[in-house]
Amino acid sequence: DVDQTMKIREMNPAEVFYRLGTLLASQQPVRQETAAFFEAALAADPNHSPSLTALALAAEGRGDWDAAAEFYVRAVRANRDDPVALFHWGEFLSRQRSDSPRALAALKRATWLRPSFAPAWTALSHLYVQLGETSDEAVAAAETAHRLQPANEDATRSLLRLYLRLDRRDEATELIENSMSRSPRARREAWMAVLNNDILHARKLLHDDRPSQAALRLAIAENDVHRSARPLIIEQGIADVRMSIAEREGAATYDLAFARYEEGDIEASRALLEQALARLPVEGPVTASCRHLLDVIENPEKYAIPEIPPVSPTREEIDQLNRLLAAGEFSRAKDFLVTIREQSSGQQKMWIDGKIQELQRTLDYNHSVEIYNAAVELYNRQEYDTVVTMLDEFLATTPDGPQTASVRSLRNDALRRIDHRSDGHR
Repeated sequence: DVDQTMKIREMNPAEVFYRLGTLLASQQPVRQETAAFFEAALAADPNHSPSLTALALAAEGRGDWDAAAEFYVRAVRANRDDPVALFHWGEFLSRQRSDSPRALAALKRATWLRPSFAPAWTALSHLYVQLGETSDEAVAAAETAHRLQPANEDATRSLLRLYLRLDRRDEATELIENSMSRSPRARREAWMAVLNNDILHARKLLHDDRPSQAALRLAIAENDVHRSARPLIIEQGIADVRMSIAEREGAATYDLAFARYEEGDIEASRALLEQALARLPVEGPVTASCRHLLDVIENPEKYAIPEIPPVSPTREEIDQLNRLLAAGEFSRAKDFLVTIREQSSGQQKMWIDGKIQELQRTLDYNHSVEIYNAAVELYNRQEYDTVVTMLDEFLATTPDGPQTASVRSLRNDALRRIDHRSDGHR
């Protein structure tokens, strides 16, 4: 069905000059007189879109962004049906991050005008990823780019990022194994992104109070740890989430133990606390709470309420505190305790001080987890410089806090990726 006929036509002067300029531009080093041929083409035809595009590319090459933008605008105005001009214009806007809507419009029209134009599809999918898109249209663009150029690493990476952003793990791993088999290093780095995504989603599941599903996701990740570029970092991340799961389950056991203590069933409360401590990490906010309540049980005289009770805390204030804790509003709970602390004295003041310290540990832990999760998302988007800056600021204020080992590992890995990228550019 291929049309095998040959058509012969006379080339106009503008096209002749453009072809000669393109021939010279393809030589290394580029011939100095190249631009003169494109300018000669424009002298013959001021609206010759290919020559305007060529001059825009030359301006980009010497870092003259204003001149490049001017030539691109002229090229697109001269011929809105030139897919090559639209592609280069859209890619320029995408790199400059100056006008994403116009960049999208240009790249979409380029692919519409020439559906087999693989570079335009690749640029469009990259822009979708850059904008954080997860729409069906974005996935279709990335899949088309990959289908047209299965060996193009940029197209493969864009599709992989979209699959991971949508948590389509099976498709992501199939893409890695089928399209990165010739590059073991790229394949291991891609698996690193998949496993980081597993850890991130496990944390989200845990945040949504679904610890059993989080544990299942970690089990899936553990089966593929050996495939990653840096398995020790993944193992540390998995261990951190498992510790968080243990903390969540320990917190539930602590709440039950506290309820038994309030009911006066001291032995049941003690048994539950010992059960929780056997599974909890050595340090952590829940561990501290369990130890504190166990200390209250073992040393009742130390925490005995005086015969003449101080003003605070009253039963209503304790109920209010419990409501805040049950709602997970730890910051408000801490502020509330600070407010009533000055109205208290003796053992009750000591009890309030202990609860304030416990809540501060919980807040520190939650903050460190949020920072780590945000950094992982940036890492998966390959924004390594931002990752390093964010984690350096965190470590400067919290050098020995919870999750510090994971934070340092992720920061060091981001630095290695920056160095590798710099080596590649050199």
